[in-house]
Amino acid sequence: MNVKMRKILGAWLGLLLLTVSGQSEGLSGARLELQSVDGNTRDVRRSRVVALRVMKGDAPSPFIASGAYTATWTGSFKLASRQRLYFKFVGKGDAVLTVNGEVVLESKGDDLSGVESARIRLNPGDIPFVCAYKSPADGDGQLRLLWKGRDFPWEPVPASFLVHDVDEHEASGMKIRHGRDVFAQQQCIQCHAEASGFGKDGMPELATTSPSLIDVGRRLNADWMAHWIQNPVALRPQARMPRLLPDHDVASAMKAGRTDAWDMAAYLTTLSTADVGAGAPDVALAKEGGNLFATLGCASCHVRPASGAPVDGDSRLPLRDVAWKFKPGALVGFLKEPGKDYPWTRMPDFNLTDEEAESLASFLLADAKTSTGTGQPLNGDAARGKELIETYGCVNCHQTSTEQVKHPRPALLSLDSAKAGCVAELPGKAPLFNLTTDDKAAVRDFLVKGYGSLQRRSLAEFSERVVRDLNCVACHGRDGAVSAWETHAPDVEGLRVAHESDSHVAQDRPSLDWVGEKLHADWMAQLFAGVVDGKPRPWLAARMPSFKARAGFLAKGFSLASGVTPSGAPKVKVDPLLVATGKKLVGTKGGFSCTLCHDVGKGKAIATFEVEGLNLGFSRERLRPEYYVRWMLKPNRVEPRTKMPAFAAEDGTTGFVDIFEGDAAKQFDAIWQYLQAGREIEPPEGIK
Repeated sequence: MNVKMRKILGAWLGLLLLTVSGQSEGLSGARLELQSVDGNTRDVRRSRVVALRVMKGDAPSPFIASGAYTATWTGSFKLASRQRLYFKFVGKGDAVLTVNGEVVLESKGDDLSGVESARIRLNPGDIPFVCAYKSPADGDGQLRLLWKGRDFPWEPVPASFLVHDVDEHEASGMKIRHGRDVFAQQQCIQCHAEASGFGKDGMPELATTSPSLIDVGRRLNADWMAHWIQNPVALRPQARMPRLLPDHDVASAMKAGRTDAWDMAAYLTTLSTADVGAGAPDVALAKEGGNLFATLGCASCHVRPASGAPVDGDSRLPLRDVAWKFKPGALVGFLKEPGKDYPWTRMPDFNLTDEEAESLASFLLADAKTSTGTGQPLNGDAARGKELIETYGCVNCHQTSTEQVKHPRPALLSLDSAKAGCVAELPGKAPLFNLTTDDKAAVRDFLVKGYGSLQRRSLAEFSERVVRDLNCVACHGRDGAVSAWETHAPDVEGLRVAHESDSHVAQDRPSLDWVGEKLHADWMAQLFAGVVDGKPRPWLAARMPSFKARAGFLAKGFSLASGVTPSGAPKVKVDPLLVATGKKLVGTKGGFSCTLCHDVGKGKAIATFEVEGLNLGFSRERLRPEYYVRWMLKPNRVEPRTKMPAFAAEDGTTGFVDIFEGDAAKQFDAIWQYLQAGREIEPPEGIK
């Protein structure tokens, strides 16, 4: 993330403002105040939705110890038109909802969903609300706020309808969080010994590693390595690698006769088990590689090599130096397995075939015409470079061998951090990280006020950090905002190559709005790890990449952030009569004709033209039942761009009055029972 993007996304006031229907501006989401029951600790942060799930033994926040707690959401419902709404809670504990200063809903106990509010009439505008919650005594808490209206069924209150003003307490909390995030991203624990003793329940990012230097000479060109070591930010504005050497630029270093970077690169070049330079990809594959660059959405995160440096305001990573950086054969290997030498890489793994990786590499190398590389031969002292690698503490972050000696730096909390060290206001002799003044101030604040939070994790917050860090909105829309993919589509239109096998159906990618409430955590973990058997949306040219190091934590985090318990698909005892009814309803004879667009197990859809649906055999393993229900009742409320028709009328009935007297809920339940057969499901009559 470069300096400009940090100011927007990372800093404590760098969150997107939401404006609805020309009304006043406010910060999207709600203000969430968490407090231990004893009142000794308090934490305030932004909450995207009014929901939480804290498992027994877990902390409600990294800044509050585990145990009983209270949670209070404050904000406004932003309504563009007059609404008649009902509210209810889902969860356990004690909860009270106040709207426009009046208590409209109270519930307590092990099942909060048994109480619903009366119908409430709300006018357009910002409608203030407060949702107060107290967890059970053991801290095993859960709360979700749902509403329904005349034209939509029960649903979690969408993030796009929530807005709030930031007070000093939230600003302070977000600043400390930003400092904590920067601390983890920059791997401060690798150099400062007292930060290395956090256990398995600590902040997940503490397990982050830097790229391995084992065999680096096989992968990277020496000249690029020397320039990178000398000044990483000069090559990549988003670089997290600090500048260790005294001269800011290569020219000054060369003029002064300082060859540290060249000596270090010379040594790194010797760390090679094979020479892959001769394995350059076939240039004849470049055209197909360009098509892959376009269809995989690479332009969502990268500026294509031929475009050179990004223009002002464009935070995408430039690829102009790719031919200078990678040895040709090594680029193929990197694209095929990005996490091999760097498990926590932000580069997605698309599970490319050998031919796809070679094609994409061929395009990138052929397109790279604006490299900043010098092309000059490298003259360096490898023996001296080895000593410098150890002296500068490179092995603190990078693995070079099985026997590494780390060089701890001064204790974090013993320094006057405003005057010395990596986050000092003036750089001094410490490593120079790519941090803004606000970044440094946030880290200093964190070290003083929130350092102990490294020992506790909140996977719900982790999921939000991952969405930001991996730039998930590059491919997926969220909360009404379109993806970067759509924004940058014109950049690659000329690269597309038509194939007979190209899908003619809509190529929309699913949004992230409801992912935690929609999908079972176990299935998400497999998806994020790239081990799901089969592609849920085989017609999409795009493909979901994997991020193996984050997969399990991210899946659980999405669930917890949505206020649901992470789990897999439950076993459902089905009623054979309902299964038979559901099978009929899915078919074309006396049913909803789902088989026109959807495969059902091994049975193929009858007539996909502009749209195709997921194989219904995946439903049981993927979908959480409550999401399935509201999707069936009002699909375009859940996904406004969906082509899925709504079969239920506003009165809760369908046109098939001969089945359960047209009761949509009962009919959809019968379909759900039918879908419990999973991938072995028997297709309805009429499809094969």
